[in-house]
Amino acid sequence: MLALFVPPGDDLSFLWRRTLTHSVVGAPVLAALLALALGRLPSVSRLGFRTTYGLALLGVALHVLFDLANSYGVVLFYPLSLRRLELAWLYIIDLALWAALIVPLVLGAAVPRLRGRGEMPARASVALVALYVAVAGAARAQAQARLERVAEAEGAAGGLLGVDLAYVFPEPLGPHRFRGVVRRGEEYRVYIVHPFTGDVEARGTERSELRQAAVKRARATERARRLEGFFKAPVWSVVRGPGGEPVAVLVRDLRFRSIAIPRRSAFEFRFPVSEEESP
Repeated sequence: MLALFVPPGDDLSFLWRRTLTHSVVGAPVLAALLALALGRLPSVSRLGFRTTYGLALLGVALHVLFDLANSYGVVLFYPLSLRRLELAWLYIIDLALWAALIVPLVLGAAVPRLRGRGEMPARASVALVALYVAVAGAARAQAQARLERVAEAEGAAGGLLGVDLAYVFPEPLGPHRFRGVVRRGEEYRVYIVHPFTGDVEARGTERSELRQAAVKRARATERARRLEGFFKAPVWSVVRGPGGEPVAVLVRDLRFRSIAIPRRSAFEFRFPVSEEESP
């Protein structure tokens, strides 16, 4: 579906994800199309369009809700607003959530004692998912409050500048830890926050080279403005050649840079620096 909106070769095509089909404008239309398609099935047609549409709308709404719950978020009011909203309760691929969805159904089919129990496995799955999401939401709220208190205390003790950003992002493998990011000026401080114990572990710093001329030129481009509209915690850096001259500018988002599972960020973008721009 993205191919209908995005020019070929556009490396920012991910910005179109979770826009029209996930918005309050597009979701009801998508549900109507789904209801019309399902209504052609004999087993569904007897329900009538109104009931089929209601169920389709419920399914689409739940899909949007789960996408809203992770750190990628949705452009909920597209095209009226391009702001991407997120609850940041769950990691974008949450294995514990998948287990809550799948394990009861697998057990219901595989365990002889559970066979023939009708809807019990499905209800157990729904209950586990609801409980897990509620715990994750509460844990995220606790982690956010704890990070803000730590940032305020460190600022007061060290005479630091005011906080520009204090935000917690979900980590993989459960809501027992979140990645905290505090920005003051050009510096980010990164933490692991444990909401159930209240512990906060410092995990180093990241510096965004915003004052560099090459970075300023890169940030002035339309491509950079689109990226910064999506990024939550952008880190800009200059790549230098053997002689110390800038050869490229990189930007990445700390939103998706997991500490629990270290790997290169999927959202890292390069801006070339021409010879005319080099000092």
